[in-house]
Amino acid sequence: MFAQTFRGLFLVVFLFVGAGFALPVLAAAPPQELFSAVEGGDAVRVEALLKSGVGANAVDARGVPALVTAAGRGAADVVLALLFAGADVNAADPSGTTPLIAGCKGGHTAVVQALLEAGADPQRRDGDGHTARYYAEAAGDPGNLVVLLEQFGGGEKVRGVQRFVTVPLYFSTNRKPLAPVKGTAQYGAERDAKLHYGKCEVTIPVSHVPGELEGPSTLLLELSADPEKHIILKDARELGEQEFYRQLKAEAGPRDILLFVHGYNVAFEKAARRTAQLAYDLKFPGIPVLFSWPSQGKILGYADDARTVAASVPDIERFLRILIERYRPEKIHVIAHSMGTHGLTQALARISDSQKKGHKVIFNQLVLAAPDIDGKLFREEIAPKLSHLARRVSLYASSHDLALAVSHRYNDGRRAGDSNPEIVVVPGVDSIDVSRVDTSLLGHSYYGSNRSIITDISEALQLKKPDEREFLVRRESPQHRKYWLFNPTR
Repeated sequence: MFAQTFRGLFLVVFLFVGAGFALPVLAAAPPQELFSAVEGGDAVRVEALLKSGVGANAVDARGVPALVTAAGRGAADVVLALLFAGADVNAADPSGTTPLIAGCKGGHTAVVQALLEAGADPQRRDGDGHTARYYAEAAGDPGNLVVLLEQFGGGEKVRGVQRFVTVPLYFSTNRKPLAPVKGTAQYGAERDAKLHYGKCEVTIPVSHVPGELEGPSTLLLELSADPEKHIILKDARELGEQEFYRQLKAEAGPRDILLFVHGYNVAFEKAARRTAQLAYDLKFPGIPVLFSWPSQGKILGYADDARTVAASVPDIERFLRILIERYRPEKIHVIAHSMGTHGLTQALARISDSQKKGHKVIFNQLVLAAPDIDGKLFREEIAPKLSHLARRVSLYASSHDLALAVSHRYNDGRRAGDSNPEIVVVPGVDSIDVSRVDTSLLGHSYYGSNRSIITDISEALQLKKPDEREFLVRRESPQHRKYWLFNPTR
């Protein structure tokens, strides 16, 4: 959004100058206006004020530099605007808090990386004698901040700042591999007889808008992907099974794992990009992991995908069982979308059936977004088993999800993610009606593309109960069963 707005302003200026008009000279606005824009995260307004003559090193009435405020709020695009305008990257407030320390306190990975590359000093101490690393560790090291701090001893000047961050993620897939491209592993739409494992790197631009999965736009004449504008699968390397779990365990340490299972019409590359975007927007402090089943990646491939995800249930089950054996299951959160919920829940049901009496595998949070599962099957056979496998199960459904309405007609049965005429409500599952959010055909991926729903999922992963979450309002079904209405205007 920031980049598009900037391009629009540039075009207007270009047309005026080209036509022989003189641009007006703007009078410098008072610093108060700058701090209002900084606190609001309005990068376009901040740039305009800086160009009008407001100093990038301005301080507020308390003596806090604008860059410290922006870093503490996690506004990466505002931070970059101030840096490019000449803001002192190591300027501190009266308590000794530098922009880097403020960014680490808030766990803002993109901000911390930009500041380090601009020359922020990780050894600077505040008035209490603490460095940025102290605050990163005190916050539980969200976003691998300690690793970043160790990598940068100072950094280059602002001119060398990278306007993107790299999100590492692990993956397992039962897709057949294709020939690598420039050393990057590729996977197709055919199912393989064995599981493959590996690790990806996905880049996310600091101008990223939460909920967006930015890619090249033909309307903007963008013919190739740009890491400073788009979310890009930068690299994918296959690992042996033992090495995969060794690296995953070593990197995760005591932190949680976020496992994502995608839906239909999703190629491997898009699945990796979505996993990174979701983890980044959720500000998930642990390690993202993707399980990618061989979807055709085509909007007309529904029937093929339905058969493939059903055939993939044993593969998903095997991956889950090994993950449970090698990693503490109570540290694993799972998000599945659309048709992916069918494969996941069937695998979980099989695990539940094989459990010894009194022995329970407890995942942490299980999120089923727009589940493309037969409603009756889910209510009577699947849900009773899921409630014993996770600390909390959340089901997001909508009465306006056109994709699930089409699935209803194709499968001759209402889907669990369709709340029309009423939402599926079963014991042990938090049913959340998100009908007030745009869930049309283009909005079927609302779990990852709507900011307020991302916020709600984030709160669920933080172990908040539904009545403690910002956008949920308690309701009762005609059968007097409790469910939750998602109200983004609350």
